[in-house]
Amino acid sequence: MKFFGTTENILPLSKRYLEIVVFGAPFLFFMMMSDYLFRAEGNPKVPMFVIITSSLLNAILDPFLIFGWGPFPEMGIRGAAIATVIAQFSTIFLSLYFLFSRRSRYHVRFRDITPRWSIIIPIYHVGLPSFITNIAMCAVLVIYNHKLGSFGYLAIATLGLGFRINGLFMMVLFGIGHGVMPMTGFNYGARNYTRIKEIARVTTRFSTLIGGISFLLIEIFARPLLEAFSRDPELLAIAVPGLRIYIATQVLVGPMVVWINILLGMGRGLTAMILMVGRQFLFVVPLIYIMPFYFGLDGVWMAQPISNVISFSIIFFWIKGEMRRLRKEGSEI
Repeated sequence: MKFFGTTENILPLSKRYLEIVVFGAPFLFFMMMSDYLFRAEGNPKVPMFVIITSSLLNAILDPFLIFGWGPFPEMGIRGAAIATVIAQFSTIFLSLYFLFSRRSRYHVRFRDITPRWSIIIPIYHVGLPSFITNIAMCAVLVIYNHKLGSFGYLAIATLGLGFRINGLFMMVLFGIGHGVMPMTGFNYGARNYTRIKEIARVTTRFSTLIGGISFLLIEIFARPLLEAFSRDPELLAIAVPGLRIYIATQVLVGPMVVWINILLGMGRGLTAMILMVGRQFLFVVPLIYIMPFYFGLDGVWMAQPISNVISFSIIFFWIKGEMRRLRKEGSEI
């Protein structure tokens, strides 16, 4: 916990939560695996139903187990962890039900689930860029926590709240990205380059609109959104301006998500990985350490929007070059 930047103030609570919630990891992994299986067979509604059901169950159980409502004992932070594990465990039954239903295109037999290197190795080849990208994002969060720890535990709490609030809007953008990647892959394989350019044009405009709307909503309603999580005046004094700075370039995030997924759909996994990892370690990390010298705590929040501007420029010129290449190849067909 200390390695990940936990301060002494919140270490006991973090430890109590982690000691329980870690038991839900196998269920979480199974849910993630089954999620992509259902998407691969062209049935994205099933993982949506599973995740929504699990989230609702978690939300319902939380107050009962945290505050001891009804016959349940008051367990505080441990109750929150237990509610999460129960909700994650429930996804196994839901996923298996749909996986073995008559409507499923999968017909799983025992011999199908025995490990085979001929299948495992290609999976890791395809997944390696995403793996490295996620590790890089995790490393940046560790650096964020350590830097914010010098400003007090309320600064770390602000980062957590900012991630959750911004994450609500980012889910929409990631949903667009999940749709863009297979559409690009299908058309790239069919050498329908005109359709790829149309996909890029439409989704870039739409994701920019979503990013602009989310920027306005968070900027205008920053305090009410944060008050939904906590009404602590000391926390709000830090979190409100921090959140507004953190999402200052939200309008640029949508196109970047779209363009990265277009590159993935075209088989440019290594390129996408370099662009994403480079953004984290070449821009975000140095700015986290440099900006506080001039702007204090606000400088930590400024690292994200500044890096977004730089990354947007680089990815924009990169995707523009890919579109020119497609135009040239299309004319030669």
